[in-house]
Amino acid sequence: MAVLKPIPGTDYFLWKFVPSRPASIALIFVFLVTTILHLWRIYKFRSYFCIAFTLGCLCEVLGYATRVVAYDNTDSIAIYAVQSSFLVLAPVFFAASIYMTLGRIIRCVKGEHLSIIRLTRITKTFVWGDFFTLGIQGGAVNLTTKDKTAKLGENLVVVGLCMQLALLGFFFLTAAVFHKRLRKQPTIESTTTNIWKSTLYMIYVVSALIFLRSVFRVIEFLQGTDGYSLRNEWTLYVFDAAPMFVVTLIYFWWYPGFLLQTQEGEERFDKYQTHKLSWRVCDEAHPTCSNCRTAEKLCSFSQGSVGSSPSDFEFVGGEKDGRKDERGRVGVGGTKDGRDVGEKVNMLHLELFRNLTRGNLGSLSGNEKEGSENFNAWLDTVLKYDFSYPYLMYETLAISAFHLSTIHPEKASLYLRESASLQAQALALFNTSISVDNPDNIIPSFLFSSVLGLHFFCETFSSPRTDLNDFLDRLVQSINLLRGVLTLIGDQWETIKNSDIRCLLAIEDDDVVDRNDHVTHAFESLLSRLSSSPTLTPDELAICTEAVTQLVWVYNSQPAIMDGKRPDARMVVTWPIKVSAEFTRLLDERKPEALVVLAYFSIVLDERRSFWAVGEAGKELLRAIGEFLGVGWREWLRVPRGMVLGEDGEGEDTEMVSA
Repeated sequence: MAVLKPIPGTDYFLWKFVPSRPASIALIFVFLVTTILHLWRIYKFRSYFCIAFTLGCLCEVLGYATRVVAYDNTDSIAIYAVQSSFLVLAPVFFAASIYMTLGRIIRCVKGEHLSIIRLTRITKTFVWGDFFTLGIQGGAVNLTTKDKTAKLGENLVVVGLCMQLALLGFFFLTAAVFHKRLRKQPTIESTTTNIWKSTLYMIYVVSALIFLRSVFRVIEFLQGTDGYSLRNEWTLYVFDAAPMFVVTLIYFWWYPGFLLQTQEGEERFDKYQTHKLSWRVCDEAHPTCSNCRTAEKLCSFSQGSVGSSPSDFEFVGGEKDGRKDERGRVGVGGTKDGRDVGEKVNMLHLELFRNLTRGNLGSLSGNEKEGSENFNAWLDTVLKYDFSYPYLMYETLAISAFHLSTIHPEKASLYLRESASLQAQALALFNTSISVDNPDNIIPSFLFSSVLGLHFFCETFSSPRTDLNDFLDRLVQSINLLRGVLTLIGDQWETIKNSDIRCLLAIEDDDVVDRNDHVTHAFESLLSRLSSSPTLTPDELAICTEAVTQLVWVYNSQPAIMDGKRPDARMVVTWPIKVSAEFTRLLDERKPEALVVLAYFSIVLDERRSFWAVGEAGKELLRAIGEFLGVGWREWLRVPRGMVLGEDGEGEDTEMVSA
């Protein structure tokens, strides 16, 4: 049986107990499993920035393996130093990967402008700081193995751990501030996927566990060699081993490598999925590879973006048109800021362009038909700005692709993929070429933001609704995106209204007349009900009342169908643009009365259901809010349900109760 032994030639004991061999063997096994799992993740996702995390797992394995050896060698300085060093340093590697993960999240959602630290400095600041604390702790552990320097070593370890705690705290603050800003100012990339959210929450939990472990270590070394923690082995397993094992599991389950599917690995992943045939990828043959031709797929692997092929032509427009490249293709025109646009046009893009020019996008052109005077003016203006500002061309083609996905469901995946690709390219060009401080950019920026907002707003309703909270999150984000249009134009509305894009706008020069019908009466009834709600504060009541008043204005500003004019679907986005930031905050907080106001918006949506961009959005919105609020609020929703769903609400309430 093993016994405690002092260092040879002295009476100094390195250990205050004989380390448990069974416990160490068990921990070797669990950490070895997590090491293998994380290696597999790295191989699968090519997430090489996670190598540091795997090194942390390996440090845990080696640390507890050395403790097994120490069972019969409690007098060995080398074994004690090795096991202590590995167990102290493992969380440092874990933290390094967490720091790098935040940088990936910010890059994934294009939120560099929302971070309190420049993106290029986040990894450098925290990782180098982490390894600086690693050096202090690693060197200090060696000092603890000698009686004369043990106290100094313990003090230095405490210093290193306190620095690690400060670094973790600052990192947590950086992540929290970025998260708060992103919720208030969502980027379009943040609204197209929720992977970044789960990864960010994973960072919070893992950081908290590492912080807890570091606090334990500080207390342990402050107590000294005769303290309770160093004399009782169970404290190590409960406050160090257990949290670190949970960290490895959480990091594996909410793996940051998933971000690569929406960031640097997205393009590679999409190309592989698009071109694979019986586990064979595109063979890059020209002009179309045999695998893609056999699978009847659009070949684009060799050109760097979905939808382009080796024989494609570049976009033409601007003063530099007519040049040819080394393959003899027509050269791209310069933009107004002198940049070249290197993307190519293929037959799919021509189909999207033709769809745009045929007047099929009624909600964008005021529902004018091809060949009419109003439509020709609309088209001339759109093409003028599209060819002058390529990001506008990309976004109008993107919404054209989205439109085609709704009328050709058999090819919806192709059109939606192309729509997402064009939208991403539009955003990239917009972000790198536009300065809203330049007055010349006000009109193109306004057009781009408006079309982008409408695109995302309509896309929210077309996506499958698997989770009510997720649906409402996306809806609030789309409203925030549309509200950004108002922020963008500032006091420039008169300039925009009197510019050459007037024909694109839904402007009512006449005074808005109260239509005084069953819809306006429903809104009046809602205002009365809101004023008597006991759960609304005075400020919240004022916010909701203002939102309803704006909704009434939107409804009244459009002529009724009986007047001989069909409602202009462009007005669908007017209310989301006009609502206040405080109202969207109430929606984000799931304030029931605010959700009821949003439910009444379904009346306006449903009146425009004949437009492809709206469709069944009103019914979808009303059903979602009804399911979320439950039967307790069914009386509040009785009027819109009767008008939109064509029922008195009893049938659907019964369904919700049974659900």
